[in-house]
Amino acid sequence: MSEGPDIDTLALATLDRLAALDLSAAEKAHGALMAAEAKDIPEFSRAYRGLARSLRQTLALKDRLRRQRAERAESRPDPDRLARAGRFDILAEAVREAAEDAGCDPAEREDLAERFHAEA
Repeated sequence: MSEGPDIDTLALATLDRLAALDLSAAEKAHGALMAAEAKDIPEFSRAYRGLARSLRQTLALKDRLRRQRAERAESRPDPDRLARAGRFDILAEAVREAAEDAGCDPAEREDLAERFHAEA
């Protein structure tokens, strides 16, 4: 069974659409405000202010979601890196065994294994 779309991707797409709608409505409200007669200015001003605020909140939410998504991606361990680290551990153990076969004392074996890790 295939996995559905990522919820963050859906949320970002929804927020993109909402931001476009908010911007369109704010532009129309601004146009009405600029063309309004003096008696209608307070009403159109409130409408524009509310729509502009909605747009700012949508953009801020979208930005926060993108940052949270990036932080989660950064905190996730890289599976390839974990696999390489496991292989390096196996190789470091082989270095220890080879050093033991060569007659190195335990401190020298550990030093060689640590140097291998540092170089790898």
